[in-house]
Amino acid sequence: HGFGLGARESQEAIRAADQGKLDKTPYESKIPAAYQAQGDRLAQQGNVAAQAGNFDEALRKHQEALDLARRGNVPMAPFETGLKDAYRLSAEALKARGESAMAAKAPLGALEHFTAALEHAQRAQIDTGPYEASAKAAAQAGWYALMSRSSGPQIRGGEAAAMLRFATEPIMSHDDSFHLLM
Repeated sequence: HGFGLGARESQEAIRAADQGKLDKTPYESKIPAAYQAQGDRLAQQGNVAAQAGNFDEALRKHQEALDLARRGNVPMAPFETGLKDAYRLSAEALKARGESAMAAKAPLGALEHFTAALEHAQRAQIDTGPYEASAKAAAQAGWYALMSRSSGPQIRGGEAAAMLRFATEPIMSHDDSFHLLM
């Protein structure tokens, strides 16, 4: 989707347009292409980061691409899909880390990974059932857990939360505080 614009041209056109320093008349048709081209580059960088297992970087790059698409008034669907895919891959990796922590008999570390995995699964808008293993893992390790979930509209970056309480005896209700809030 380069639309004939190089990386430097795209960045300069976007910067000038954002700062209001560009006489848009001769460039009006190229400005959306510049946003699109730069968004595509950011998304590709996010894909490379995800393949390398650097999910924080992947999520950041995909979010930047989506934000850029929004600013440039270009189609956001491909960038939304890229961000959801990055969250899905991150959720899978976090779940695997949680399972490794459980195997190493480190239930609290596992719960941190499982809780983060659940949040990322919610943001990816995928089935969260497998990621709710955090409460099951805690129970298997001799802990009791009580979890509540909350999520808002994800398409526009809405909130997602999982509130967990842990104890060594049965928990009948939520208290005034939580042990993990993700």
